[in-house]
Amino acid sequence: RTNNIAFGPILEPTVHGVQVTTQKNRLVEALNGLYNLSTEIKVDERQLAAVKQEFKQERSAFLESPMGKLIQVANTSAYAPDSRHRLLSSDGADTVTPEQILAVHDQLFKTDHGYKMVIVADVEPEQITPLLRKY
Repeated sequence: RTNNIAFGPILEPTVHGVQVTTQKNRLVEALNGLYNLSTEIKVDERQLAAVKQEFKQERSAFLESPMGKLIQVANTSAYAPDSRHRLLSSDGADTVTPEQILAVHDQLFKTDHGYKMVIVADVEPEQITPLLRKY
């Protein structure tokens, strides 16, 4: 969350997108951020390495917890070994490359999927229409 603007990914089997939460007075910055996020990303290899390390630590801690062990047993019993619904191991993100991230971004944001934008806000159409045209 920066400048009271939060971006959150939505990645589900049948729907994906971005949820943006902000205050009305930050709408311009939020739409600009959404535009930038959907049109062009940069993958910094140092940041990717840090994210992989963080994932590894958090996943290890979770899988070693009582709840993690229970969920892992249930997940392993419910899904075939090659299912995309299987939990990733602690090392599961080690092989992710910047090129793969860029390819996923292209598939999600540069392919016409008939996206819809849903705006839930206390804002008049005449206030937001010019911003939507701009961004």
